[in-house]
Amino acid sequence: MPKSPKFLFVGSSEAYSGKSAIVLGIAQQLQAKGLDIAYGKPLGTCLTRTQTEVIEEDVLFMANTLNLPKERVLPMLLPLDEITIADYISSGGQLSYQQQLQSYSQFSASDLVVLEGAGTLQEGKNPAAEKLTGYSLTEVRGRPLHDVIHHTRPDGRPYPLEECPIDRAFPQNNQEQGEEVFIHRDGHFYPVAYTASPIRGGNGVVGTIIEVQDISERKRAEAELQRAKERYRAFIQQSSEGIWCFELEQPLPVDWPEDRLISAFYQYGYLAECNQVMAQMYGLASPQDLIGARLGEFLVESDPNNLEYLRTFIRSGYRLTDAESYEVDRQGQPKIFLNNLVGIIENGLLIRAWGTQRDITERKQAEQRLQLFADVVRNTQMGIVVWQLENLEDPASFRLLIANPAASNVTGIEFERLIGTTMGESFPRLLQTELVERYQQVVRTGEALDLGEVPYAQDGIHAGVYNLKAFALPNRCLGLSFENITARKYTESQLQQTQYFNQQIAETVPGILFVYDLTVG
Repeated sequence: MPKSPKFLFVGSSEAYSGKSAIVLGIAQQLQAKGLDIAYGKPLGTCLTRTQTEVIEEDVLFMANTLNLPKERVLPMLLPLDEITIADYISSGGQLSYQQQLQSYSQFSASDLVVLEGAGTLQEGKNPAAEKLTGYSLTEVRGRPLHDVIHHTRPDGRPYPLEECPIDRAFPQNNQEQGEEVFIHRDGHFYPVAYTASPIRGGNGVVGTIIEVQDISERKRAEAELQRAKERYRAFIQQSSEGIWCFELEQPLPVDWPEDRLISAFYQYGYLAECNQVMAQMYGLASPQDLIGARLGEFLVESDPNNLEYLRTFIRSGYRLTDAESYEVDRQGQPKIFLNNLVGIIENGLLIRAWGTQRDITERKQAEQRLQLFADVVRNTQMGIVVWQLENLEDPASFRLLIANPAASNVTGIEFERLIGTTMGESFPRLLQTELVERYQQVVRTGEALDLGEVPYAQDGIHAGVYNLKAFALPNRCLGLSFENITARKYTESQLQQTQYFNQQIAETVPGILFVYDLTVG
């Protein structure tokens, strides 16, 4: 009783995917188990033509490798070259033609394969095509392909056949490729990638093979990617910080010595991208005026601060947060930026660095002026203290914020240990004087007051006379400057008494002349 053979089909959605290697491996293992193997390739693509036959090179290789007798090598159903569907129709009959097309459909690498002869949808539609279009073969047999799935544009306008690029393959005898939008049976539009290839026979072009792939998912992914790019661009351009990317013309090994890396940074580094904010930080109107500039045009190599900045970048694993760089703008003016940056490393090589920066030049200059003023206050011989009035209606809520060393020297009070206390806690008797009302007045009005000479001997303060001035500061703060003028007042009093005594003598004893040398203490 003859054997009933079983069939194993090996196919792939892509060319050169290793089908032949898989078949060869399976066949050799089955032969080793004692099974008889036959091999065939229904669609011939690697063809060599002789005077008597068309040879499929994969079939020849497989037959020789597996030592297959001729009867175990199945013939091709359809060689895809000059032997065309038209030749089969004219010589093999309608049944043979249907078998060829069915075989081609089974092995199609695309979602849709149709055969179009003279503008008519032929009977080569596969199940994937039916799923893709929503139409069965019975519904579309004999109808022009264009009239079925390509007759209307997405905006509703008609799509004339003469404008259809897919249809050009037949009359122009050229392969056409591109993207179009088809109409599903249920009426929705969907994007496709197509390849329309003319079928050439002995009498010229007799039809068209159209391969189509639904690219809806790809289009959705591309649209989302485009939206992401637009969001990224909007973020870059609307950010209040300067955003930049420095590229290296030559990737650098991250394990190079620091000095060699820093030298290479300056040699190969250039600004590849930045936003509008960064361009304005350097006094330029557009990012294009800045892109392409070398690293050395930003970080002056002779500045030790910048070399330390780059060393810290390397030592921190090519990532920095709140790092200061000292640069110059296009007018040569010094700039100080606060940077956050990260290096992009691939396979042990530094490729580029992305970063953000804020211009802190004015802030640093203000800090320097503030420090200079603080140094002056700290070293002046006049006492200075700062109070903050927490409750405008309650003078006891004045809280001590700052006092310079001279304040303690002048008053004998250790102001340092009183920082943070209220006036009610530290100087309760002062609240019983009219001074606190004047202090409140200064805070409310913002106008300074010269309180003149004030005698005071309470709350542990050295008894004496103080020259006192009050001035307003931001955030309901009050500044007081004072000096102890007790000794000076005593000297002035003594001098006045001496002058008065001498005057009395001069008026009583005629002929006496007094000469005063006021430069002598």
